[in-house]
Amino acid sequence: MYNIISFQWHAHDNLILVACWSQTNGLIVSGGEDCRYKVWDATGHQLYSSNVGDYPITAISWCYSSGNYFAVGSFNTIKLCDKNGVKLILYYINLHAHTIDK
Repeated sequence: MYNIISFQWHAHDNLILVACWSQTNGLIVSGGEDCRYKVWDATGHQLYSSNVGDYPITAISWCYSSGNYFAVGSFNTIKLCDKNGVKLILYYINLHAHTIDK
């Protein structure tokens, strides 16, 4: 049998689209339609909330080898953040700038 603990808290002002738990540091990062990403401890205490971005957060992933960094994806952007939520690097992605013809 597994010991499962479940709890809820109000995390975002709109739908949560992604969440990722770090097995290394026990932190949770979430992102949603409110165009914010947030860092939480395992008890649901909010440690960081980003400024409102231009687009919803659609992808999040921890660096599993260390747990010190995570990536946040939104429309045409990827942010690399430290575990405290501070943005370190911002990449702009410009894919298919022109129409693809067959």
